This record gives sequence, C-alpha cells and structure tokens, in this order.
Amino acid sequence: MEIMKGQRENPCNLPLQYLQDITNNFSEERELGRGSFGVVYKGVLRNGHMVAVEKLLFLPGMHDKHFENEVYHLTSLKHENIVRIVGYCYEIQHILIEHNKKIRFAETPQRLLCLEFLPKGSLEKHISDGSRGLDWHKRYKILEGICRGLHHLHEEWQTGTPIIHLDLKPANILLNENMVPKIVDFGLSRLFDPEQTRAYTRTLVGSLGYMAPEYLNKGIIRIKADIFSLGVIIIEIIAGHKNYPDGTGISVQDFVERVLKIWRTRFKELNHTSIEKDCEQIKRCIEMGLSCVETDASERPTTREIIESLEGCGSSILHVSNGKRSATDKLDHNFWKESDPTFDHRKVVQVSNILETQEVTEEGKPSPRDRLVVEILEQPERRDLILGEAFFAVEGDILRGRLIYLENRGNIQFSEYVVLLLFSERTAGVVTCK
Repeated sequence: MEIMKGQRENPCNLPLQYLQDITNNFSEERELGRGSFGVVYKGVLRNGHMVAVEKLLFLPGMHDKHFENEVYHLTSLKHENIVRIVGYCYEIQHILIEHNKKIRFAETPQRLLCLEFLPKGSLEKHISDGSRGLDWHKRYKILEGICRGLHHLHEEWQTGTPIIHLDLKPANILLNENMVPKIVDFGLSRLFDPEQTRAYTRTLVGSLGYMAPEYLNKGIIRIKADIFSLGVIIIEIIAGHKNYPDGTGISVQDFVERVLKIWRTRFKELNHTSIEKDCEQIKRCIEMGLSCVETDASERPTTREIIESLEGCGSSILHVSNGKRSATDKLDHNFWKESDPTFDHRKVVQVSNILETQEVTEEGKPSPRDRLVVEILEQPERRDLILGEAFFAVEGDILRGRLIYLENRGNIQFSEYVVLLLFSERTAGVVTCK
C-alpha cells in the first residue's frame, strides 16, 4: 500500500496491520516522542519514505461517533505551516481478558493518525539557549511561520469554525529539512470532551507553562488561549527561556533590555553588519510576545494583528492577504512608513513590464477605484501571468518590483520604494521589501 503519492484530497483509511508493519509493531526504537494525546512512532515505507504515526491514547470521553468526521475535516487543512495528515485508522480490536474468572473478548478501539515526517524534530530542542544556536534570521522565519499556521487555524479554515489548539508549545511545532515550522496536534482536542482535555493537558510535562490562566484555572476555551501560548513561544524563541515578567519580579523594560544586551553581544562577536536594525526587530517581536501573555485575554492581540505588527519590522514577507484587504489598504498602513536603503538593486534584472492592479474588494473582485502601478524588476519564472486592466497571478507567486505611483481616488503618490508583490488565491497584496 502506498500512501505518499502526492497530496490526497480525501483522507486515506489505513489498516491497523499496515501501520503495525511500518512501525515494527510500534516498537520502542521507533518511538519519536509522546504528544498531548498519543505516542508518535516513525514509520518506514517500502519505498524508503518515512511518515509519523500517532497512536492516540484511549481516554474516556473520546467521541467515537464523530472521530472519522473530524479527522476528515482535519485532513482538508492545507498550509505550509501545518503538519499534513495523510491518513487515519479506526479499528476495533477484540482482546481476550479475564473477568470474574471467565475469559471474555473485550472490544478495544484503536485510533491512529498518519502524518508527514519532519526530519529536524521539534522546535523544543533548537531554542534552549537564547541567542546561541540558531541565528536571528532563522528564529524570525520560524516565528513568522508559527504565526501564519496559527492564523490559518483560527481564521482561514474553510469550515468557518476556528480550530483552537489548546496545547501549543515548542514540542508541538516540528521542523522540516529547511527549518520551516509546522504545527502538529491541532484539532485533536475536538475529539475529546473539553473537561477531559483540560484535565489531561494539565498533567503533561512541558504544557503548564504555555497554558493561558483562564483555561488552566477555569476551563474557558477561546482563541485567545492559543494567543497566550504563542506569546510564551515567541519569548522563548528570542530569549531562550519562557520566564517573562509577570508583575512580581523584573520589569518589562528591564527584561527587554536584558534580552537585547545578550543579542548585541552575540552580534558583535559575529561582526554583524546590521546590529541596530536587527535589535529593533528583536525589540518589536519580544514586545509583541509580551502583549500576547496579558492576563486579561481581551487585551491579547489576534493572529492577524500579530502578523500586521510583524510586517512593520519584518525582514521577509508574511502571508496575510486572503482577498479581504486591498493592496492599497496595506500600503496605507505599512508601506509609507519607511524605505529600505540597504536593498541591493544590482541583484535584480530590470525589465520593461508595467503591471497595473486594481483594489481587491472583500468579495475578491477588483474595484476600479484604486490603481497601483508597479515596474517589475525581475523576470518572473512563471508564464501564466495575466496582464490587463487588472493583474492576477497564481497563488504563491512572489515578484519584486518598484512602486511607480499609487492612484487612490484621484490622489497620486509617487515613490521609488521597492516592494514585493505576494499573490494568494489570485488576489494581490503588497508589503514592503526588507
């Protein structure tokens, strides 16, 4: 049986015997780790490909009747920062047991998930020492990827119902060969009774420090509980530990300065060329992390607000446009703040294409009111770009260009700023190039 032939549109129902075979009968030497709701094993396919097999724990309160339905929905999640579910298994095993001095068959449900394999393991082992280990730009890419993945779970899932993780922590963020972060164990809390989920995660080693107080103490399940966990992770990625100021010890200002001092020291040791610029980025990121761990859940930002804030200090693109905000709206908020004098124009090839894009409405349709004119500075690899009164591209296209002018309801603003055009679901979005 082959389960890795590209992306499957539907979940793959796998026999228990097959999963036993590829994991060497769930042997200890194949164990990769223990997650919130099960034990994860490495599965080796006949073609040499590897997968991760999570054997879910048997807990009272698991909703057997909707297990397959929920798994079906979870397998429809497609995002670069979310671990892909490639299959599942739900079988009833009959096991001989002795009861009242009689031998009987007991029905034992077996529930398993088959996931893509991430060779770099969990984020947990890569961020244990603040400014040591991973350099800042790798940490920032990991940070922004986690934000994108969580944003997709909260606001972009096709059913319209947010997926609340409830156990977001570095151990549940895995890294592929290129250090791209992917969130795992998402949605499993939907398979259990809410109180059972809270009682169980409270007993897990490593989970308590990431749990929001309103969820830990009162069992309140809201999106902002995940934001709290995200804030702790952001702080840990930057500082190397999750001991943030909580009003009883070090002040926020002193905490931020201590972290910056550590990073400045490392940058100087490495003869870093943009110390102040990167330190300002670190400062903005850690301040955002601190805003996520506010005791009052209503004071915590949303994932969209986090991403928009990071865009203002980011060194790379963050994917936030989903047809709901216009390109000109993004420019109004972020583009005109500053240009980047360090951009090396010699690294791009100038071509003569002039592209025009209209504002995108909430329905994803172009509006004739606003016009953005951009001169493309590098030849796109794709040849399926469409030029006309509106400009569209295939999802995932990123082009570098120079803003010539923005015509916004009759007001023309001139600029020589370099921009990146990011296209998502045939919708144009514009952010600054750092």
